[in-house]
Amino acid sequence: MGRVLHPTHLVYLLRDTKRLGPIGRCIIAETLLAKMRGLLLTQRPPAGWGALLRHCSSVHTWGMSFPIDIVFLKSVEPRKTNGNIGETATKMLHLNEGTGLDLGALRPMRGSDSYYLVISVLSRVSPWRLPQTCRGATDVLELVPLEPDEQTWLRGIQIEKGDLIEVRAQAGMSGSR
Repeated sequence: MGRVLHPTHLVYLLRDTKRLGPIGRCIIAETLLAKMRGLLLTQRPPAGWGALLRHCSSVHTWGMSFPIDIVFLKSVEPRKTNGNIGETATKMLHLNEGTGLDLGALRPMRGSDSYYLVISVLSRVSPWRLPQTCRGATDVLELVPLEPDEQTWLRGIQIEKGDLIEVRAQAGMSGSR
């Protein structure tokens, strides 16, 4: 047995002016101890659950008992226009990253914690692997992948390089565990 994960945030995928999701749930790891722990010694959570390791660009899977997807992220700061949070994402997000996304029709959610650009994805990294790093990453999202026989609406949704991720606190929840 291991510790049980208690996610406090929802993970959304923004693609083609659509908000898909939530595609996952995560804890936020900001302290050194929380980042070192990540998903280590947890009972295998459901697919799509994980940990967002803030201010981190390297992860390992030593001590893990299940494979994980590792998503390297670059923080993208929302930009308010005239203090109005209801402006379109094109005005609110400054994304000169060549993503090819047309965000003109997408409105940001109120209370969004963070937006991230996906810069690299490592799928189904096996337990007991050496550190994986990504130059330019500001944060890392560790997610539990789908098992081949799992049936869920998440099947077919895959996070890819160039996608935009939004991490938002669940209603009534905050902090990390």
